[in-house]
Amino acid sequence: MGIEGTEPHYKEVKNQIEKHVHDVIYAKKHEKFEVEVKRESEDEIKGQNWQPIFTAVMEETHKKFKETNGFAYSFHPKPLEIILKTSLSKGEETKEQAKRIEEYARQVVEIKRKELSVEAIPYKIIIRDKDFIRYCMRSFTIKI
Repeated sequence: MGIEGTEPHYKEVKNQIEKHVHDVIYAKKHEKFEVEVKRESEDEIKGQNWQPIFTAVMEETHKKFKETNGFAYSFHPKPLEIILKTSLSKGEETKEQAKRIEEYARQVVEIKRKELSVEAIPYKIIIRDKDFIRYCMRSFTIKI
């Protein structure tokens, strides 16, 4: 359940919920019970909404590219960073393969985001080789 509105409104509703739950439990069980309502941060909400997308990117890129062996993401710093770790070695072929992995991952992001109607936010896909050298750090801004 979300509590919309200003901070004072949030605090008022939060206190009412905590008191109501406490009173109901006390009335039925005659026990004192502490209730705490917590607010989720914007990043926590984004993380929950984007989790199925992250899972799809991780699973689908690993199916198509056996070189992928790790996954991470970060909302800070902005834009969202989607990081795919690989077993690629240095070299020109690595750069080309990294570009193919990046493009495929971007397609998976776009398909899943639209399928799930997840909020559009800017992101970048980072492909790392086995020595953590970064490739393909292009940013994408999703247009609605």
